[in-house]
Amino acid sequence: MTVRNPVTPRAAGEVSHYDLETDVLVVGYGAAGASAAFEAAHAGARVLVVDRSGGAGGASAMSGGEIYLGGGTPIQVACGFDDTPEA
Repeated sequence: MTVRNPVTPRAAGEVSHYDLETDVLVVGYGAAGASAAFEAAHAGARVLVVDRSGGAGGASAMSGGEIYLGGGTPIQVACGFDDTPEA
């Protein structure tokens, strides 16, 4: 794994030029972006993550962490929940 290079978030107006090079650019640091960034770094890539919220969690954090898999999943049925995709 490569050495981390943390960067303090800044407002877009403070950035006068862009000169970073990276192997993988991840746009969004929610659940999917964090997973993608971790896997790329674990594989040895230099990873740059950008997110408009300025911190970890992205839209996943703002959603309260709820992940809805649709109605009638095997887990819902096993737990006794009566749900359907239409509902």
